Amino acid sequence: MKQISRREFIAGSLLLLSATHFKGNTSLVFLQDDMMDKLGLQLGCVREQLISQPQQTLEFIHGLGLRNIEFPNVDLLKKLYPVMNGMGFKVHSSHFASPYVTGNWEPYTAFGNKKPGIATFSAVVEEAKKYNLKYLVLPDVFPQDRSGLELFQSFSEQLNKAGEICKEAGIQLCYHNHNFEFQPIENTSPIEVMLSELDPDLVKLELDVFYLSVAGIDIQEFTKKYSQHIALLHLGDIKSGALQSYRSITLPQEVFQPLGKGSIDFKYLLQSPLLSDIPYYFINLEQSADILADLKSSVEYLKTL
Repeated sequence: MKQISRREFIAGSLLLLSATHFKGNTSLVFLQDDMMDKLGLQLGCVREQLISQPQQTLEFIHGLGLRNIEFPNVDLLKKLYPVMNGMGFKVHSSHFASPYVTGNWEPYTAFGNKKPGIATFSAVVEEAKKYNLKYLVLPDVFPQDRSGLELFQSFSEQLNKAGEICKEAGIQLCYHNHNFEFQPIENTSPIEVMLSELDPDLVKLELDVFYLSVAGIDIQEFTKKYSQHIALLHLGDIKSGALQSYRSITLPQEVFQPLGKGSIDFKYLLQSPLLSDIPYYFINLEQSADILADLKSSVEYLKTL
């Protein structure tokens, strides 16, 4: 899938504001069970479609029965929230750029990203509070800020401080994992260092089960051990027989599968008593040759569980 820059995504998404109304499809039938009440979408995985066909894309998501939304960044809230709210979507969570916590904007801008308009993390929290978000999620951390266990330890301390700011605003701070956190280093791993340092009352995990599986970690064992740290789930499937990897940027597209087409046991995940308190599961298909078709098949699969 061609990658769209943050600047292009924001610019293209402004097209949404020209939509005058939502043409609802009264023939649509929605599941009203607990699973569909919790199921949602990380909006970033349809960024290309939002640029080219914004209203049609949101109508398509609406037609799948998905109502819960996680934003890819807080800057978009002002631009998209009024339209999505008017269509009946509920925005619960948003990702935000890691330099708001680390203070290091150099690698962020080196990747061609324009520094966000919101100046400080406290301002990010205030913006999230304004739109009644329940969660803020740090989705990744640049290699320069995680090269060694000591940096993961100091990064965890920074997350705890950010978590205090969120807690005062009634928002839960989360950290979204990839696969690099699970690489063994000195008889431990970055994720073990982080979870030993993070205050579970201040910072929880948005557990991405795709990347957990890519790293070769047993999902059932991990969730049994760390269920008290997990607040949200990201759902993506992995190709059966895929090789273990601790690098995410080099993964071939075929490793990323729509839900039910790979090897992850979603029935366990979504019906496990250990995870019954998790309020939202966001589908996040990061790579796809046909994202709308894969979203449709993923939702249809989940309805069979």
